[in-house]
Amino acid sequence: MMLYSWLKIKFYPQNLLIIWIPIFITAFIFQIVSISRYKANEKKPQASSLKTNSSNSISFITIILLLVLCIFILHAFIVVLTTAPIGWDAYGIYFIKAQAFYKDGHIESLKNNTYGSAGHPNYPNLYPLIEAYLYYFIGTNNERVVSIIFPIIYSSILILLISTLTPLIGLNLSILTSIMIASLPVTLDYFTSTTHGGYMDMPLAFTTVIGIAFGLLWLKERKNTHFVFFSLIMGCLAWTKNEGIPISFIWLGLFTIILLVSSLNWKRKLILLIILLVCYLSFTISWLLYRKALGITIESVRLNLKIPVLISRFSNIKRILGFYWNMIQSSGEFMGIWILFLLCGIFNIKKIYKVPNVILLIGLICWASVYLIVLLASDNPLEWQFDTSADRLLFHLIPTIMIFIVLCIKDLWDKYIIIEQKR
Repeated sequence: MMLYSWLKIKFYPQNLLIIWIPIFITAFIFQIVSISRYKANEKKPQASSLKTNSSNSISFITIILLLVLCIFILHAFIVVLTTAPIGWDAYGIYFIKAQAFYKDGHIESLKNNTYGSAGHPNYPNLYPLIEAYLYYFIGTNNERVVSIIFPIIYSSILILLISTLTPLIGLNLSILTSIMIASLPVTLDYFTSTTHGGYMDMPLAFTTVIGIAFGLLWLKERKNTHFVFFSLIMGCLAWTKNEGIPISFIWLGLFTIILLVSSLNWKRKLILLIILLVCYLSFTISWLLYRKALGITIESVRLNLKIPVLISRFSNIKRILGFYWNMIQSSGEFMGIWILFLLCGIFNIKKIYKVPNVILLIGLICWASVYLIVLLASDNPLEWQFDTSADRLLFHLIPTIMIFIVLCIKDLWDKYIIIEQKR
């Protein structure tokens, strides 16, 4: 749809259906390749592993966990289908854009900010474009009907989490992890409240953690398809929220270093590096170039990254950390997560140096550091940042922190839970 606007092609249902042709072709090719690889692997003798089979087998616990997860997903659908979105940001930023794209048949209205500054034209347009796409096929701009995408995204993310984490931590633990993330009040508030669609913070956090999971899966199995999905998902971050660009830089940089120092031959390293750049840049650069062509500038946030300025504001770190400490203290969910995070770091020092754990820890430290620098570099008063967006920056890290916690306790889970199942 971005390409259509670039080529001055109007959004019509018949034009929009063409989008699915390359998607179906790609999916068909992937399916053929997967089937051929599966048949080839069937002919090879498979080494059995009691621990792996036990951790991935379906048991009574698995069924109970899946039922609990289904309850959360069903709750999300019921709430969204029976209530209309009423949040200011849901309408003032995203639905108004979707309606503009639907009525105009393109996104050129962003150029002159036709629909008011409340729409934040500099915000990425992934979700408004999805909503506008659905408007064309239902024949009307009904926000209540289109809101069905949010529980669909919610359930899709949880299913993706299970499928990507199962090879890493086992089936039951991956389902339990999805339940813990699904049941977070901040998650439920976004996907199952009347403000659904108003903020992109949780989609950004979940998209990031899915991408990281594919990256960790590539580290374990060394399959090129996992690396492709990792690169594509990191590219999607730029289309989800502006903060997605520095986040993707952190994780892409980290995995690029891992790729370069790995034991793979240089030919395969070069191929994977090209795949990473093409997949990532095709998303990120396209949005940045289009935003520049429309003359859209970043609103509200003015950053001064000069070293002397940052040094002069170094004393603000105490206030920033104090703000987050008060936020953690006042929220039971955050307090529990951060206590577990610290305990895992203190009592699992040896396990932290395992490859997945240390990668997550380094990435989280870099991620938090970037946000700290942004808060220091911003010319806006700290009080304004605390009142508007600083609290939501913490949400971005939560799902990834929970994956780190689960990786640290995996050995304990295998030792006690799996043994009890076998007994």
